[in-house]
Amino acid sequence: MNYKDFELSIQVSEPYPFKLESIKEIENNQWVKYQWPLVYFLKNEGINKAYIGESNNASLRLRNHLTNPKKADIFQTVNIIGSDKFNKSATLDLESRLIQYINAEGTFTTENLNLGHQNHNYYQQDLYKNLFYTVWQKLIEKKIVSKSLSEIENSELFKYSPYKSLNDDQYRSVLEILTSINKSKGNSIFVSGSAGTGKTILATYLMKLLVSDVNNIEDSDIKEDDIYEISLIKEFQKNILKPK
Repeated sequence: MNYKDFELSIQVSEPYPFKLESIKEIENNQWVKYQWPLVYFLKNEGINKAYIGESNNASLRLRNHLTNPKKADIFQTVNIIGSDKFNKSATLDLESRLIQYINAEGTFTTENLNLGHQNHNYYQQDLYKNLFYTVWQKLIEKKIVSKSLSEIENSELFKYSPYKSLNDDQYRSVLEILTSINKSKGNSIFVSGSAGTGKTILATYLMKLLVSDVNNIEDSDIKEDDIYEISLIKEFQKNILKPK
């Protein structure tokens, strides 16, 4: 494919009310109607809470969310982010980046667990390199967020955010540390590395796991790649938070 012929048009819908009575209206959205891969943005501007998800069947996913009292009570509106050139890998990538940047931007705090997976490679990923920038600009235009990407990336909150994607070494280290803690009793773990290797990000991420509510995750929110890590986190929390 010629790069010049690849024009990525992104649409961010106006907010729909997040309630069962509005599902029919949401289903008329072209990306929802034809079960296209998309990203959805649940939010409550009054308490600055948000949830970001992706789905090939947004109608079913949103119905499932509405049966969850926690989500149904918290969130008031949903925006649909779609494009005729989206694929599953692109929406997974967009979901991950939005969770990371939304939390660092400060307007909203997301309710996502977000396991810190590295942004994965996928077919024709280079063709989508401007995807996230386009989406973010549209969120600014709709006054959903206010800070530019450069403002966020230069902030300390972004650099050490527990929602920051982990690189391969950091992710393997997390799994190794969780496994070691779960199998050992009273042992110390020492993480060494030169400056800039990501020790602070690793520590921040591990601290986030202590307060992540992994026991009440909806089945629809669990991705296949997350099952093993969630089981490690549950055991980790049990070992660390058990009564003295």
